[in-house]
Amino acid sequence: MRSDRPPNQKGRLRRLSGWTLLGAFLLLAPTQDALAQLAKGENGLGVAMKGLVPTGKFRGTSDFGVGFAVVDGFRISEEFSVGADFSFYSAFGKGQSESLQFMGGQLGGYYHGGPVFVGVDAGYFFGKDIQNEFDVLLAVGYEAEKLEIAFHYNFLGEVNWVGLRLGYYLAVFGQGQK
Repeated sequence: MRSDRPPNQKGRLRRLSGWTLLGAFLLLAPTQDALAQLAKGENGLGVAMKGLVPTGKFRGTSDFGVGFAVVDGFRISEEFSVGADFSFYSAFGKGQSESLQFMGGQLGGYYHGGPVFVGVDAGYFFGKDIQNEFDVLLAVGYEAEKLEIAFHYNFLGEVNWVGLRLGYYLAVFGQGQK
């Protein structure tokens, strides 16, 4: 069989392919274990209503705000969970100023002590009314069956607030289904 490549280049491609496969395996093997651990836990998909009270510079332009979110939570163990949230917000302006509309995505980790939880979320907020902004939110909340109530404090960026989230998990999958 004839090849147009010089003999040393064929060997180099084989070594590169071997290293690529080994690297992919080493990267994906821990991921498989993490996914298996999550699969043993509980996954909930739900919706939430949010209320916002502006703080900092945001307080000067808005009185209050409301939001709607799609939420997803993964209970890894009795004590720990991770969650994701995609939200749409509208903050109502003071006086003659217009409302501020934006969206955001958040990922967080939570510690549960019975029905009470505390956690930290990292969020990215964007829209025509605000600059793209990374932020950190502190959370404390309470869970009862499929219902969740949580207070969030968003404090790093330009658009800061104290918020209330009332969520309901529409579907729960995995161990400990409700």
